[in-house]
Amino acid sequence: MKKPQNKFARAFALRTTLTFALISVSTFLSGAASRAWGADIISNGPVSYLKGSDAINPRPGIQGAGGEFNSLFYVLPGEGESPVAGRSHQHQLPDQPFFIAYEPTAGPVQSNDWWTGVGLQWYVDATNSGWAFSWGDGVIRSSGFISEPFYYQFVDFTGASGSQQPPLPPPAGLRLWNQNAIAVKTDGKIKPTDPFNPANNIVDRAFLAPEVQAVVTVGLEGVHPLGTTKPTRGPWTKVQVRQHSDWGAVLTYKDDPNEMEITMANGSPFTWLERKQGQANFLVWAGGPTDQGGRCSGTAPQRRSSC
Repeated sequence: MKKPQNKFARAFALRTTLTFALISVSTFLSGAASRAWGADIISNGPVSYLKGSDAINPRPGIQGAGGEFNSLFYVLPGEGESPVAGRSHQHQLPDQPFFIAYEPTAGPVQSNDWWTGVGLQWYVDATNSGWAFSWGDGVIRSSGFISEPFYYQFVDFTGASGSQQPPLPPPAGLRLWNQNAIAVKTDGKIKPTDPFNPANNIVDRAFLAPEVQAVVTVGLEGVHPLGTTKPTRGPWTKVQVRQHSDWGAVLTYKDDPNEMEITMANGSPFTWLERKQGQANFLVWAGGPTDQGGRCSGTAPQRRSSC
């Protein structure tokens, strides 16, 4: 039996295909029912599989992590797979599947590209974690996604926690960070007198700190990609995948009546941003509270911008 993985394969709608071979149908099913657990049972010769929107819930039997359980957890893509500490019968959050943030014409859902987190959105309020997070402190931002040379994030700061430089409005849009250095350590030591330990060797780069920096953020005046009010259910943000290919993606966010479209390609030093609807002015923030930087472009009503 194949346990469903935490990925999407092809379907755009949230309809997961769970496939497994039935060596003895009577062992697993009480009779050859045409429908069970909200899933279709499809047979083709000696092989049968389930297709539906629900995770498999075999009965009799219990799911969990440990030798006393009949199987590991069966979950929908996006739900937690590991057990809760001290509660091996309960899987970790999230307890909701991914919200598929794709426009209807975007094509099959992707799960293994540098940008795919944009389209597979989730959020857990109890841990302030998700594809977008930090509504509580006002430094609202998405998880990063990397296409060299840029580390991208959507931000939607409220001005709280030092995230605004008056008289400028708080940054809201796509943040682009070109990291220009990495840390390489090969002597295997933390202190000079320590013995060599290969676990102390690193090739790494740090995260942005403090997070309230705009670095270079491009947005539309008054247009919010993530929203400043914490949602209680999906859609978690206003960002969606519009198109994608082997090398890049077109993303969009809309805050009526204005819409931003962003085109990015893997390895390209250019990111194309275009206002597709509305009259909101482009805003570009550069720098941040740590260096008293400012906006590098004003509120001229340009329709296109490149960074």
